[in-house]
Amino acid sequence: MWHGLAPVAVMVVCLPLAWAAAAKGHVAPKAAGHTPGYLGVEFHDTPANEVTAFHLERCHGAEIGMVDHDGPAGKAGLRPHDIVLQLNGLAVEGAKTLSKMLHDTGAGVSVALAVLRDGRTVTVTAQLADRDQVAKQAWRDHMLAPEAAAAEGAPETQGFAESYSADPPTPTQAQVHSQSFLENMLRFGPYTGVMLGAMEPQLAGFFAVPQGKGLLVHSVEANSPAAAAGLRAGDVVMRGDDVVLATTSDWTRCLKASKGKPVALTVWREKREQMLTLMPEGKKHS
Repeated sequence: MWHGLAPVAVMVVCLPLAWAAAAKGHVAPKAAGHTPGYLGVEFHDTPANEVTAFHLERCHGAEIGMVDHDGPAGKAGLRPHDIVLQLNGLAVEGAKTLSKMLHDTGAGVSVALAVLRDGRTVTVTAQLADRDQVAKQAWRDHMLAPEAAAAEGAPETQGFAESYSADPPTPTQAQVHSQSFLENMLRFGPYTGVMLGAMEPQLAGFFAVPQGKGLLVHSVEANSPAAAAGLRAGDVVMRGDDVVLATTSDWTRCLKASKGKPVALTVWREKREQMLTLMPEGKKHS
């Protein structure tokens, strides 16, 4: 994957969890009222060819595919294609291990990540965050930002949430890049105060959404146009002005097409269709 690099032998000490947990900087146990830690990355198991090339047979690590530059990972300087080998001295044996570590460590805790980058190991320190707080701060910092990404022809996305996969990316998925929380969630447009994202087929099946298409509402800001319209977290927005909404780009186009006029939303709630009227705001929010 790293073109032009010769195979490099990398010595990484992968301590057994029982030993590493006793070391300085161990991962803290989950407590009552625990808020999962958000690093702001999408990652997957390290591809087999890289495991072999970098001699990671004893400690495969997890390769980063996408970085949320509004999150701790982006601010700490983590990059796509970095391979996370350790977190606070604990061996990262794969994507599932890293996901559990981040969840259990919790928001507000600083972590030291041993990362393999361009054939060398580096240490990156980041403070895990509360994903909801990152989202709220992104609203304050960016709404509404110019659509520079669209002008540059950036690929369309369908929502950013920290996730992992046991499978290495396909060639299409391997076109990774760094984007902000809001660039992924909304593609900037008229202010509505709703945060939503596209659904995977399995999730659409869970909600029993007709035809399996729609945008899941993650949160609604108080006193926002979305709140005034009656939208709630957990709703699935299926259509806007009778146009099917399958991606966040569909949502942005729908808002632009309304040109400040009310938008008729068809919403799936409690396995029934409901009609709501949304009046977006054209002014900027910061």
